[in-house]
Amino acid sequence: MKKWTVYSSAVASVLVWVCLTLIITEVSQTSSVCAQDGEGGRTVKRPDWKTGDSWVVETKTRRIQVRESEPARKPARIRWRFHVRGVEPIAGRDCYRIDIECLAKGRLQPATVIWCDKKTLFLQQFQTQLATNGRYRVIQESYSVPKGMSAPVMPPVTALPIALPAFVMAGSKGMGSFTYTSQATSAGSKAPGLLRFAHTVQQDLRTPSRKRLSEAKQGLSKSLDGADVTEVKLKSTSETIVQLWKKGSPWPVYTENGCTQAWLVNE
Repeated sequence: MKKWTVYSSAVASVLVWVCLTLIITEVSQTSSVCAQDGEGGRTVKRPDWKTGDSWVVETKTRRIQVRESEPARKPARIRWRFHVRGVEPIAGRDCYRIDIECLAKGRLQPATVIWCDKKTLFLQQFQTQLATNGRYRVIQESYSVPKGMSAPVMPPVTALPIALPAFVMAGSKGMGSFTYTSQATSAGSKAPGLLRFAHTVQQDLRTPSRKRLSEAKQGLSKSLDGADVTEVKLKSTSETIVQLWKKGSPWPVYTENGCTQAWLVNE
């Protein structure tokens, strides 16, 4: 069983996800599947997850300043364990279920779960809990692409680093524009009147700069030396995410999205 640790810093999410961030501030089928650039230079091979794998995310969250006159508060650090529980069917696809457990002392919630397509690691569904009137309620969002396709997905929550790039078949183009749809319910739901939203994400791959590598080395100083690392840039109309993927790692070794920074380190 593989175990890894991630360090990150974040600020609040937007809209309905603000509640999640406020809580946080207090508290292969893999051999030929990769994202590959159009020039054939850089690739991102999808992680080889197996049931029982786990890694830990430590979020360093900048606390919200309600008034300008308030003194700046120290960032909060919260740890989360990502655990591959097994494979479950979601909307007709076999998906890895990954439970994300809050490790803050005395806190069991919010509980978060993501489901990723077993073949492509397309992020199929996301579920978390939001505090409302002193109680937690479940919030879901699911994503879809045409059968046999994949796309990067950027969930509307920045407090946890769960965005994933498109891992496409080796030899296929892994750069360019991708589209997916989202709905605020479970995957496959066909409820009448259900609103679905289309999203376009630009995915680019490149060799990371020295500056970017130096930022990532804050968490992986030794294991990044001479390693095969690819920079992935995901850009939507409202957000830009940069990830560094190291071959053989279960999660990006470094992530930043303007609100969050994350580092993957060996336990």
